[in-house]
Parts: sequence; structure tokens; C-alpha cells
Amino acid sequence: MKTKEYWEGWYKGLSKAFLEVPVIKQLVLAESDKTDKELKLGQIEAKFKLDIIMNSGHVVQEDQPKALANILRFSVKFSNISHKADSKEVIKSLARGEVSTVHI
Repeated sequence: MKTKEYWEGWYKGLSKAFLEVPVIKQLVLAESDKTDKELKLGQIEAKFKLDIIMNSGHVVQEDQPKALANILRFSVKFSNISHKADSKEVIKSLARGEVSTVHI
């Protein structure tokens, strides 16, 4: 509680900064209802891939390690994609389950 006065400042602008990073992104959350307006719009605009891990608390990597490992395959599969790739098209293809048809 001693740091409470700083909490808002730690997160202010974080969603905007996340969305502005010009790389393919993946966001893993325990719940989707905690996202702010910027993240909801960013997901609609396919600016990142969103994965929700159900039955998890604040520390998803400890609560559901196998589930997290399975969804992080995205990061491994696409870690060598060229920075020139159209990340929106890659994410849309992933959302449609067309991983094998993503052409870079």
C-alpha cells in the first residue's frame, strides 16, 4: 500500500505504447474484461494476437503453465518473420486458423 500513489503512473499510456510497437505482437491475459478501450480497438484492428487463459489468476504462467506454453508457440513459430511482414495479415490468418497459409 506504500506505493499506491504511483500505481496509476505505472500503467498510464502502456496500452498505447504496446500498440505502437511496430512488430508482430501477442497479448496473453487471464480475462478479457480487464482490457481498456485502446486494447479492444487494437484487437479489432488486428494489431496483435490476443489469447485468453481461462481458470487463471493474475500470474498465468504459474496458474496454467501448460496452457501458456501451448499458446506461446506463436512466438516461436514467427520469431524469425521479416520485419517487413504485414503483421495485420499474419495475425488475421492466425485468427482464422490459417497458420500454414501465411506467406511472408
